[in-house]
Amino acid sequence: MNTLEELKYYCEENQPVGAMLLTGEWGCGKTYLIDHDLKDALRDTYIIIRVSLFGLNSIDELKSDVKKEWISAWGAEKGVSQENSQKLNKVGNIAKKVFSTVGDCFPDTVKNIGNSILSVNIIDFISIAPVIENKKVILVFDDLERANMPKGDLLGCINDYCENQHFNTIVVANEEKINNVAIGEIPYEEIKEKIIQRTVRYIPDYAEIMKGIIKEMSCRNINYKKLLQDNIENITTIFSGTMVDGMSLDSLAIAQDRRYGSREEKEQEEQRRSLILKRRPHNIRSIKCALQDFERVYDRMSKERINCNEKWLWSYLTYVMAFRAGLLEENERYGTLLSDGNLSILYPGFYNSKYILQAVIRWIRTGEWNSEDIDAEIKYIIDRDKAMEPKDIVRTHRIIDIEEEVIERGFPEILQMAYNGELTIDEYVNFIQNSYLARTYQAPVPDIEWSKIQTGLKKKIDFLLQQGIEQSHTRMFISNDQKKYFTKDEWDTYELIRKLHEKSVLMFNRNRKRYVELMKENSGQAFSESHNKRFDYFSYEMAEVTAGAFQNEDNASKCVFPGYFEGMWEHYTSMPDVEIEKTVDGFKELKVRLERIYTEYEKRNLNIAAKHTEIFINVVNKLIEMEKCKVEDSLD
Repeated sequence: MNTLEELKYYCEENQPVGAMLLTGEWGCGKTYLIDHDLKDALRDTYIIIRVSLFGLNSIDELKSDVKKEWISAWGAEKGVSQENSQKLNKVGNIAKKVFSTVGDCFPDTVKNIGNSILSVNIIDFISIAPVIENKKVILVFDDLERANMPKGDLLGCINDYCENQHFNTIVVANEEKINNVAIGEIPYEEIKEKIIQRTVRYIPDYAEIMKGIIKEMSCRNINYKKLLQDNIENITTIFSGTMVDGMSLDSLAIAQDRRYGSREEKEQEEQRRSLILKRRPHNIRSIKCALQDFERVYDRMSKERINCNEKWLWSYLTYVMAFRAGLLEENERYGTLLSDGNLSILYPGFYNSKYILQAVIRWIRTGEWNSEDIDAEIKYIIDRDKAMEPKDIVRTHRIIDIEEEVIERGFPEILQMAYNGELTIDEYVNFIQNSYLARTYQAPVPDIEWSKIQTGLKKKIDFLLQQGIEQSHTRMFISNDQKKYFTKDEWDTYELIRKLHEKSVLMFNRNRKRYVELMKENSGQAFSESHNKRFDYFSYEMAEVTAGAFQNEDNASKCVFPGYFEGMWEHYTSMPDVEIEKTVDGFKELKVRLERIYTEYEKRNLNIAAKHTEIFINVVNKLIEMEKCKVEDSLD
């Protein structure tokens, strides 16, 4: 007998000795089953009245809500309009108006009150009955675990409706959220035993649910709708945790690792797996959101002609379901070394980190859709999928996704490229991760000389700085939580990359380079454009071009030059990321050059130019003194 039949059988019982408990995890469709399937099945002979316990704070509030819902149901059976039915719930100070308009429609239990009510709630004077117009009334109390009152008092009140007022009563709850919780001095299980006649766990018809969800979806892209329709069985497996042939994903996940580790390790691992598998989500809202949101990813990848096939869909759905259920630890971040974690336990064969963009994972976690990051990663995916030569495959893939033969042929070439500074920054990150994975999985790779790797990486960084090339924020990174997996050499190498991006070195270099270029051409434009840009320090090269630009200006421009310079740099000690010592060294170099210019002007009796230069030197001295004050303050 299925769940619906069990509910119908209970509703048809005469004066049951206790309530029925319908339990199941959040979001699995329990309320939908009551409001639609059960109501439809019993429409002609029964009236279903459902009261939500979510957030209720007192028994009086509960009783009032029951009466209101009962009155609404009574009004619907009597044909009373919605407006008049609502008037039955008004307080006594409008009682006369209510009686004058809908008095003939009141239940017998309230007619004898007459016009004497002036300041009390009509609801208090209405008694409810388990029958309305020859139809049996079924009371349903939903969200038991979410009520804000003692469960003992709440269940006692519910029991009064069932035992004393003879209502067939159904309680709906996620019992796992209240199990083993003591209510006062009495454990929940003991109270449940006295009140609940029968417990039914709702196991939805997952296949029918998924068919209905996909059928009702309105997709902008007809190809995406077809992808979902073609994958209904697999989507249902992800949602239900059971394959088409009836085999549970639980057993498949456990079977995968039973052959590894000692007996004690296997027992600990299976215990951990068991706890995770018990929490596998079946939330309808989560799967709906995931199916709807993935269309955005599908559209973006399809525009770049990437085959966004079922593997991308599966990885996305599994990640969303696990994340929304709180089954991905907070230290599992987008772009981390091993993001599979619990996903490989919950969804073996469906989740594959190769088929989900790290920028999309960030979107799932933070709600931030960053088109720039997504486009850059898609480009990386295109390059990865084009890789045909062993070296290109090793360069762009995780080593654990590659065949040993390809590793043996390709890794030595990649190693030499890393030594030579020929990899991209992201490829260096991938290389560092692959070093760990090769060690963990005993992959066939040659020894790595990390001093040479660091030399090559520095060479690459210097090239980027010299060219003024700013690679957009790295799409691959390793979180600090993963540091424990790496050797000191591996992590020191990664630190070079982390500092490059965290300190915006490339951006600072580009800004300095632009300052130099403009100062050689037009000092006014240089000050105007650079005034609000960020710099990490004032360099020797900047000092050289600044002194040269000042010297080449006429006296009118020399007059305002020092003020512009001071306005640009007077707040440098409070600037984020500024390297004060290097900046002061740059100022000192500028001062030396200006003093040479001043001496030359004096020799040539160019007194006005010399005075402008003296003013500029004083400005530079002031900026240098600011550092001394800062150092003294820090000592105090």
